[in-house]
Amino acid sequence: LASNYTVSNPSGLTASITPKALTVAGQLAGNKVYDGNTAAQLSGGVLAGLVAGESLGLAGQTATFADKNAATAKAVTVTGTTLVDTSTGLASNYTVSNPTGLTASITPASLLVSATGGASRVYDTTTNASATLSDNRIAGDVLTINNSGVRFADKNAGVNKTVTVGGITLSGADAGNYVVNSSASTTGTITQAALAVNVDNAEKD
Repeated sequence: LASNYTVSNPSGLTASITPKALTVAGQLAGNKVYDGNTAAQLSGGVLAGLVAGESLGLAGQTATFADKNAATAKAVTVTGTTLVDTSTGLASNYTVSNPTGLTASITPASLLVSATGGASRVYDTTTNASATLSDNRIAGDVLTINNSGVRFADKNAGVNKTVTVGGITLSGADAGNYVVNSSASTTGTITQAALAVNVDNAEKD
């Protein structure tokens, strides 16, 4: 029967080729020391799902921690992942999703507490002293420096005597983002106390 007929090829047919979805594999978020912001750094990462023999690059990624505070295994969110052509026109054949499930740690920053000036006084039989404390906190952080006492090494009068600040602790909303890495000290002077000498009147005859 086939020899009784002819047939023509169909025409006017259309169909779509949808871009292939890629994922980013092996990307890591880096740990950092507390710096007052939520920015995170990424390393590594390859495109999974590319057709054999084709290659593309990654660009546009921004990584952020959930908040600025020091903690371990904090969630890191990646946005803006885009594809970059390394062979003309291939990027339009693919889509890519942002990597998920990344974590990294923010470790507390070292807080250098320094003692300056204001430690000189007159001898009063105690080792009590005073000092002005300063530190290298990040601008805007809420931090209070507490101490258990400011003391001269001994009670005696002298110049350039060592003054130490004991038991430094931190409080305030950002206290958990710092560790104190040094003992504050300065120098001061204990000046001699003035004595008043009373002279008794001569005994009367």
